[in-house]
Amino acid sequence: MAFEASFADVSSIEPGGAVKLMDAYGSFVNCTAAKNRATFGGFLNAEFSPGINRGVDVANSSLSSNYALGFFGKGGAVAVYNGQLWLSNTTFADNFGSTGARSCDRVA
Repeated sequence: MAFEASFADVSSIEPGGAVKLMDAYGSFVNCTAAKNRATFGGFLNAEFSPGINRGVDVANSSLSSNYALGFFGKGGAVAVYNGQLWLSNTTFADNFGSTGARSCDRVA
């Protein structure tokens, strides 16, 4: 299932300002995410158990002005742990996190 939506001005003191995925595949197509805030992954935080081959797909989307709060603030727009991040025709602009606009625990 792919989500087509706009996510704006959502704040959370937990990871994932607008969306948090736990061991679940996510597909975001034709989405706009702007001005979302969280401790990790201002727009999206995805966490997967080790050994589970899952990930997140973001396509034809715009991620702007998202903010990861706090000292560790990983992934201003997107943070992914123990999973894969697939990007296609997606624009990142003016996102802020202490480790960058997007954060992955490893890059293949």
